[in-house]
Amino acid sequence: MAVRAEMTSNLDWLNDAIVVMQDLPEFIAIAGDEALSDIEEEFLRELQEEPRKSTGVKPNWTSRLQQVAYFASNGFGAGIPFKRTGKLAAGWKIIGKLVGGAWIIVVLNPARAARFVYGSMAISNVARAIRFQQKFHAITGWKPVAPIVIKWFGLYQERFQVNMNTLIGELGTPAFRQRGITPRLPKKRRK
Repeated sequence: MAVRAEMTSNLDWLNDAIVVMQDLPEFIAIAGDEALSDIEEEFLRELQEEPRKSTGVKPNWTSRLQQVAYFASNGFGAGIPFKRTGKLAAGWKIIGKLVGGAWIIVVLNPARAARFVYGSMAISNVARAIRFQQKFHAITGWKPVAPIVIKWFGLYQERFQVNMNTLIGELGTPAFRQRGITPRLPKKRRK
């Protein structure tokens, strides 16, 4: 009989992988929710940051028509003179949710004035996003929101990937067992 070696692998880990694939949306939600929890507080803090109240800064109107419309509409419906209440900055929300097997994050400010103060959320083109921000808000120190969201989405993506890799890594790897076999030689018969 020849000498031989064998190696076997335990396939229990594969069963765990099958369970993960069946419950993948749940794992995505776990990774997404944890990633959002990691960054949400600081993300909101940056979104809600207000510039110092400036005194004596006069609005820099985009056009004469805008100035006339502002006064004709009683401050675009907000009243004249406008006083800062903090509600606009406090209106930012970050929501994470599972939709159709995908985890999404929604960043929003429902206030009608948000686009004029912060610009739009056209994160694919910051120049286009900034065009909605009124010049007098930029002059008084209001930060455009698109660059802030782009930065935090990048940080979120990194955290999400780390969390998913951790969850998948917990499946482990196959357990291998090695064994060498050297059969005994048959005993010689005595004559």
